[in-house]
Amino acid sequence: MPKFRLISSKTCPYVQRSVMALREKGIAHDIDYVDLSDRPDWFVAISPLGKVPVLEVTRDDGTKVVLFESVVINEYLDEVTEGSMLPAEPLERARCRAWIEFGNAVLNDTFNVTAAKDEAALSEVLKKLGMKLDRLERE
Repeated sequence: MPKFRLISSKTCPYVQRSVMALREKGIAHDIDYVDLSDRPDWFVAISPLGKVPVLEVTRDDGTKVVLFESVVINEYLDEVTEGSMLPAEPLERARCRAWIEFGNAVLNDTFNVTAAKDEAALSEVLKKLGMKLDRLERE
């Protein structure tokens, strides 16, 4: 089994999805944290987008491969371990993937709350986020 090292930021909500997948699947892993406001050179060298999460996979022969983007990381983790986190039936699996994308939109709005430049922008983001959360409540 390969060795897994998740590179994270303590404030990134997207990383939490990969942390949950690693824990749900019972996969042994290390976590290293980077300060995204002062990215170390080693991180910039391995992260094509300069973002977290990044999963460094060390193969049995010692070679390292880097995966990025939490959805991609989670799909990989699900495929290389027993028991799928997604339903086997194609329509239900597609439905789950659609809700994963919905989760992406919620996370984007959540981030935008912290990045709002003024009261008007904050109000607009909170309105969008509220509508999404209301929709989720009805599901």
